Amino acid sequence: MEEKAKQLQVLEQLFELQRTKQKELVDCKNELVQLKQMWDLISIIDGQFESWKETLWDNIDADELEMLLKNMKSTQTNPVLPQNKDIKNFKAFMGLNDRVKNMDVIRPLIQQLHSQFMQPRHWKKLNGICGKIVNRNDPKFCLRDIINLELYKFAEDVNELVEGAQKEASIEKKLNIIIKTWDESTVLTFKEYKDTKILDTGALEEIVENVDLQSMDLMSMNASKDSEEFKDQLLKWQKTLKTIDQVLVLWVKVQKNWMRLEPIFLASEDIRAQLPEDTKRFEKVDAEWKALMADGSDDPGVVAATNTEGRDKILEEFISEIDLCEKALNEYLEQKKKIFPRFYFLSNQSLLDILSNGNNPEKVNEYITDCFDGMKNMKFVEEGSRPYRVAQGMFAKDGEYVQFNSNFHI
Repeated sequence: MEEKAKQLQVLEQLFELQRTKQKELVDCKNELVQLKQMWDLISIIDGQFESWKETLWDNIDADELEMLLKNMKSTQTNPVLPQNKDIKNFKAFMGLNDRVKNMDVIRPLIQQLHSQFMQPRHWKKLNGICGKIVNRNDPKFCLRDIINLELYKFAEDVNELVEGAQKEASIEKKLNIIIKTWDESTVLTFKEYKDTKILDTGALEEIVENVDLQSMDLMSMNASKDSEEFKDQLLKWQKTLKTIDQVLVLWVKVQKNWMRLEPIFLASEDIRAQLPEDTKRFEKVDAEWKALMADGSDDPGVVAATNTEGRDKILEEFISEIDLCEKALNEYLEQKKKIFPRFYFLSNQSLLDILSNGNNPEKVNEYITDCFDGMKNMKFVEEGSRPYRVAQGMFAKDGEYVQFNSNFHI
């Protein structure tokens, strides 16, 4: 058509006619040139896309993909020059532009989906978000499968999914640390006490500190919206640590009270004679307590020792029984104080020492100064077969000595 136009122009010149501009022909050629540039560009970019799609998932280099996309966008904009700017208005070019933009949106999502925190359950959730199914475990899983998910439509949801996976991984890591803390290597320490073993309360500080800190961690994790996957384990360990804390508190309380009353109800003949029913009650607690301590020392793991079924109930029963013994003992001591009011100046333990050593005047002599403000002690002498049961005089705190008119026989 251009050759024919040239011939016509020659004839126009020959016959001295006005030269025709052939605008339609020029416009047609310009449009064809633009179309050729556009379809060449589409072919190059779509061809690049097709080659990418076959890249296996594990071989995708997100950084390289980003660089290639930048080059692609640069190539895409080069044809848009003043003389062929109409390319931008062609539907085919606008479609290509949309495909490049979509790939640019997908690219950071691909990088995020390569996160080490993405587990099979998260890929299953991704299928639900996109409404399509891909198999991440398929050895042929490639970029085409990801592109088919049309992630650019769900960019916000995908970002939230990956962030959730990272938070879940953090929760799982903390949970595993807690579980490892309480394995069989974390044990209660026991020590010898008379004919039995008792809990070494001095070694409990670290255990109690871990219980407090990890209970707070579990509470915080349980409150997170990303903890749903581990809800059962979190609740289980919250209950386990709560039981450890409660049982140890009961255990220490029982041991403290038992050690305080054991020499009174088992070694004091006077108390045993005066409180026979409570003595039997304490003896029963004593036998069961020693059996419990033996079980605990045989299996000293903290979780096993404290979470044994019914152990908390047994310890609570011990406390109730010991409280009854102590109440009876206090009532007995109150009677003694009413008989001899100066006993009110003494602590219960001091009074118990006096009552438990009725046949040992020298032991009682230690508490004279607490009962009588001016006295320091009494002077005992031997007489016949009753050594140290005869008082001869008394000493004041300032050293003064007063001789009795006659010896006082106890």
